[in-house]
Amino acid sequence: MWKSRTAVLALGVTAAVVGGVPAAQAAATWQAFDKNCATVIGLGGAIAGSVCAQGQKRVTDTGSISGHRARVIVTPAEGHSLQPTTYTWSSDGTNQICPGGCAPQTSEWTSVWIPVQATAGKLCVHRHERAYRDHYQERAKLTVTPSAGNGVEPRWVRVGIVSDGTDDHKTRDLCDPSCTRRTAPWSATVIQAAGNLGSDYQRYASAQVALPSGEVRVIKASLSD
Repeated sequence: MWKSRTAVLALGVTAAVVGGVPAAQAAATWQAFDKNCATVIGLGGAIAGSVCAQGQKRVTDTGSISGHRARVIVTPAEGHSLQPTTYTWSSDGTNQICPGGCAPQTSEWTSVWIPVQATAGKLCVHRHERAYRDHYQERAKLTVTPSAGNGVEPRWVRVGIVSDGTDDHKTRDLCDPSCTRRTAPWSATVIQAAGNLGSDYQRYASAQVALPSGEVRVIKASLSD
């Protein structure tokens, strides 16, 4: 029987930065912008639940986008608890979801809407696991969807696990032989054999990209115990 476990979630879903001065905001309405969900896998491959990052954009009566906001939704599986901790946006860095920290959740829980800045389009990094008989693999996937007239330069994508202080990871160099500025939707993956879990671990996927401004950012999705 699986005992209840608390997963610490660092959400690596990104929105991008919208440049320019906001247009008139009369009759602005919030509209769906993006939603990314991932299954949380516990020890031994048991499903501990799921986590989603949802984004909305504020649209004026003239059709201009004048802001973005996001929230986090966690849905623990029966007998498990999930504890939301941080969210990461490409322009904001890492921030706490709850002031002072969120409590472990044993049923579906939704955070308040969090205002965020959004330039560059959409950048996402996902972590997946798969098992076939006694063979276990972990994969990181970076996807970039540049906004119109902008380009994003992927640098690298990485998948790994930090177990009892030891970081075992594999990195794919996306600048070999040279970096390429992507102006259309594009993705890249990296796969490695999954390592053993210790008593203290963090499983993660991360990637580095250069934004249109030249600023270099690292985005990350992780699960800790």
